[in-house]
Amino acid sequence: MQVIVVGAGIGGLSLALQLHQAGIPVRVYGAVRELAPLGVGINLQPNAVRELTELGLDNELAQTGLSTQKLCYFNKLGQLIQRQKRGIAAGYKWPQYSIHRGQLQLLLLRAVRARLGNDAVRTGLKLVGFEQDQHRVTATFDSRSGETVQDSADVLVGADGIHSTVRQRLYPAEGQPRFAQQLLWRAAVESEPFLGGRAMIIAGHFYQRVVVYPIGRGVQSSRLLTNWICQMSVPGEAPSREDWNRRVPKERVLAAFGAWRFPWLDMSALIERTLAQEGQHQIRIQRSAIKSGVKYKEAIRHLA
Repeated sequence: MQVIVVGAGIGGLSLALQLHQAGIPVRVYGAVRELAPLGVGINLQPNAVRELTELGLDNELAQTGLSTQKLCYFNKLGQLIQRQKRGIAAGYKWPQYSIHRGQLQLLLLRAVRARLGNDAVRTGLKLVGFEQDQHRVTATFDSRSGETVQDSADVLVGADGIHSTVRQRLYPAEGQPRFAQQLLWRAAVESEPFLGGRAMIIAGHFYQRVVVYPIGRGVQSSRLLTNWICQMSVPGEAPSREDWNRRVPKERVLAAFGAWRFPWLDMSALIERTLAQEGQHQIRIQRSAIKSGVKYKEAIRHLA
């Protein structure tokens, strides 16, 4: 059996490692020419960490991310509502890791190329279609230079994101994702630890809240790379397709969250520091979308 995986993101690369571990030949195709550490923070729950640990990536995860010890809920005034233990502290056999999405993707990419060879991941090739007969499936890709490439295998897996070409071919009448009326400003910046340095906090309410947690060690030993999210409900605002070069002024974020100051965390200072640090001045916007009952995040990065 041979497998083609369309999409060289976290899902596609993880699948490639699992297939290789099971002795199944696999080739991964990515649309972008060069995989870069884009994105901000994500959380790997213990069930996901278990799978990556069984792939032999536990040491790399521990060196790249941070184990989250607790999740704390606060109201918009910073008053504690509830505290939950996470990962090993909650009794699981595996930790919960908070980690930079792009760094996790590159970690997986290095593992795939080391175990399967450099040719196992083919970049700069965008899927345009596929055909299947009784025996094989043949995928057609277009390169940025205008060249057409075809590959055949027994199985084709679509791991190509919310705007999946594979999914669109299988369900052509499904339509675009439905906007969930939630807008998120996101960034990652080096900052002083808060609440012990291993806490994830959610403060506010459904219509306006902040989510903040550390995702890695900072250049300065006293600081941690900290992921922050400012989320708002925006009823009626039409979502747009992601645009990685669109700009947003910092005043827009500060106007909504500049007054959110707690004894242990100052959101205004965190936002200002994001724009001030060289190399950390990227603020992203996410518009939540719903497709077939599943909630996705459609990201737009904005350079302030």
